[in-house]
Amino acid sequence: MHNIKKILKMLGAGVALPVALLLAGGVSSAETWTAPSQSQGLAKLLQASQQHQKSSAVIEQAIAAKDIYPVINGKAFKRLNSLAAVHQQLGKPVKLLSQGYDDCNGQDFPRLLDYGSFQVNEYTLQVQSLYFNDSRNRLMLLGKPISGQTSELEFLKYYSGMYGVYAPHQYTFEQESGLTQYRFEFKNGKLWRYAFFQDDC
Repeated sequence: MHNIKKILKMLGAGVALPVALLLAGGVSSAETWTAPSQSQGLAKLLQASQQHQKSSAVIEQAIAAKDIYPVINGKAFKRLNSLAAVHQQLGKPVKLLSQGYDDCNGQDFPRLLDYGSFQVNEYTLQVQSLYFNDSRNRLMLLGKPISGQTSELEFLKYYSGMYGVYAPHQYTFEQESGLTQYRFEFKNGKLWRYAFFQDDC
């Protein structure tokens, strides 16, 4: 019962299930654990990343120096300054999506230009979400290209100490004390979705 409570508490705090199981069970490196080797690798890398968490200033500097941006149809998508430039690079969207009402600003959220495997915010002109099930979609993350072929183990290894973990298999890079967030989600061990969030309150 004590271990179950411990696991639930860790899951609530955003610790991935393999890590929660290891920590709650008190498994040491000398003990044998029968979970798949990939889960063991994830758990070890998450633990190492938490022990070597980088300061927010280091993360801010890395993002400022090398940036985080999508590459769609072979072209970098960053710092476009008009809807016309978005349409020129990407073409017309499949449809426009409403995001509902913004309580902070007393108006509707900007619409999303939906291109099927990604969406662009009509106001900020940022790619707000990008799905990697489309093999043409890539993303540059601090100078390294990642795609739907990027495994969770590779991601954790390359970016150890840079991300926060708030839900299993979701890793978030933050700027401006969390007001700007870049989230990377994995399914079945592979990169599945990228999401961008910026607090406008």
